[in-house]
Amino acid sequence: DSGDKTFSFNVTLNNAVKESFSVNYFTTNGTALAGEDYQAVTNETLDFSGTAGEVRTATITVTGDTKIEANELFAVTLQNLSKNFNNHLTIGNASATGTIIN
Repeated sequence: DSGDKTFSFNVTLNNAVKESFSVNYFTTNGTALAGEDYQAVTNETLDFSGTAGEVRTATITVTGDTKIEANELFAVTLQNLSKNFNNHLTIGNASATGTIIN
């Protein structure tokens, strides 16, 4: 109801690749609004070394409030792989939804 909380979205590299790479992530509004319900992310980077099973975490800060309202949603989306490894590296699930529970 008050203060900030952090949402964590894990991003996993399923198969090993020969070099390090990075991927960007950003947020978009659903029923939750950036600046009111959560802090927008426009272009953050997750760096991977290329090891299979490697996990990186995208973090989003949610702003607490005392309003009585329905649960609210926002999305986190991955984009812009820094390398394509001859198209052998793809983003499997490019988007995830966060639910802010009232």
